Amino acid sequence: MFFIFAVVVVMGIMSSLYAQISYSGTVEVAPRYDTKNYGDYSGTNSSDLYYMLKSTFDIKANIGGGWYGKVQLGHYGISGASWTNDGTGSLGGTSSSIMQSDLIARPTVNFNQMFLGYKTENWGFEAGIIPVNSIANPMFDIHYLPNLMIDVPFALFRLNSLTGAKAWVNAGPGKLNMLVSKDYNETYLESNPSGDVISDLHDIYTFNFDYDFNLMGFGVQPALFYTYASDSVAAPMTYGVNLTTPKFAGFGFGFSYAMTSNTVDGTYNYDGNLMRVKAMGKIGPGFLTAWYDMAKRADDPDGLNIEHAYSYIHVQYAVELYKGDNGSVSIMPRWRYSTEVIDNSKDYSRHKFELCVMSSFK
Repeated sequence: MFFIFAVVVVMGIMSSLYAQISYSGTVEVAPRYDTKNYGDYSGTNSSDLYYMLKSTFDIKANIGGGWYGKVQLGHYGISGASWTNDGTGSLGGTSSSIMQSDLIARPTVNFNQMFLGYKTENWGFEAGIIPVNSIANPMFDIHYLPNLMIDVPFALFRLNSLTGAKAWVNAGPGKLNMLVSKDYNETYLESNPSGDVISDLHDIYTFNFDYDFNLMGFGVQPALFYTYASDSVAAPMTYGVNLTTPKFAGFGFGFSYAMTSNTVDGTYNYDGNLMRVKAMGKIGPGFLTAWYDMAKRADDPDGLNIEHAYSYIHVQYAVELYKGDNGSVSIMPRWRYSTEVIDNSKDYSRHKFELCVMSSFK
């Protein structure tokens, strides 16, 4: 009798726990044909067919009282080889070559997100490795990765997340969002045995403020990014606005414009800007998303003026093949085209054609 009672109690506890914890994830496999062209300047033109792998696994916990937590494990990268020719003409290679890690590569797993949060109807916060939406806000790209500017670099190389904290509060007709990221950990103070200061640097932080509100059916989001660093360290500032329109004939449109600069003496000075126009809507059985970025960056190292001109086109069309209680499967052709031009020294272009097969599960 006691054993039956214990089993019932344990099952009740486990049922309660599982009711508060949810699991979900995604898997994406994308053959990609990638071409690079350097025009008349230095660089090796190339074309390549390879496979991109992307996967996420989310664990969410509703702790209660407004508290919650989330962990996201994930991977995004080029597929490695599992069966190789070692150069001798023998498929599969020798036993020693098969063991080499560069011949049999397996995806690594990262903590994309890991945070604790609290929310009410009017305000909330999250702290840890926190998610951001850089796809919708290109200011993340040009502030954190100004050397790249285009082709969604923050989503690709920073995994759409930051180490820090963010908070939001309903204020007036919209929502005020505040974010602080820990960008670099400096040794605060270093001194020699005599007490002389060798280095006195503070950590690098970026502060972001934006305000989301609706004006006559248009979504408006002015935003500011400011990096706080020691006097001898680059500290850029970025500001701009994101706009979205009401739907017209089933399509929504967006516009973004932002400016960024670093003017700290003794560091690599630059100023730049980016403009984006975007359209998305349902066509036939699928959903079309397309945008065009035009960006410029003027570098001023040692008094020189080097001007970079960028452009980027992103077009994708997602069609859902199956949707059920436990998940969905979709297929999405995608084209990404980027260019970078520097007068008399660079004329670079890159095409990426992908056929993404995506699944989500829960």
